[in-house]
Amino acid sequence: SCGNGVIDPLQDEVCDDGNLRSQDGCSSICTIELPIWTEARPTQSGRYSTLVFDGSRGELLLVGGEGGGGEGILVNRLRRREQWAPYNFNSQPGARIGHTVVYDANQRRVIVIAGRGTAQYNLGVPRQGRLLDDTWSLGPEGWSTIASLPGRAYAAGAYEVTTQRIIVFGGEDGATLGETWAYD
Repeated sequence: SCGNGVIDPLQDEVCDDGNLRSQDGCSSICTIELPIWTEARPTQSGRYSTLVFDGSRGELLLVGGEGGGGEGILVNRLRRREQWAPYNFNSQPGARIGHTVVYDANQRRVIVIAGRGTAQYNLGVPRQGRLLDDTWSLGPEGWSTIASLPGRAYAAGAYEVTTQRIIVFGGEDGATLGETWAYD
């Protein structure tokens, strides 16, 4: 029967993952589920934000960006089955766009790297904000600053599991950058 972990073609099962949960690749009636995009949770309108999963806290973080009225967004969080809410720490990254956000699985922390400030920024013209050169870490005790790269915006970043380093590539500082940096 469906849910026993054995595919039974006589019952028209095409998968059986040993449970009766749907949305895990094999449905509760043992048919293959194809992934589809659905709107998960409403949040404030915004653009230029970055989304990252904080594995140590089990929540999504929406970092930076610009609200619908051109206001800068700080950091918002979404815990399981709750609504988006501001993350209120005494110290945290300021509003920004074009920043890089990476989850450091080894240190179990979120890293926010540089970007451009939103204070002197014209709505819809993202490259005009002040270039930032700060790097923030969200650990168990909250946000703190750590060693930073030279100022940049719109860089790509990832956590490299094999070397346990954060890798940042490119971006711009008024000119296009072709640099690769590693933080360990």
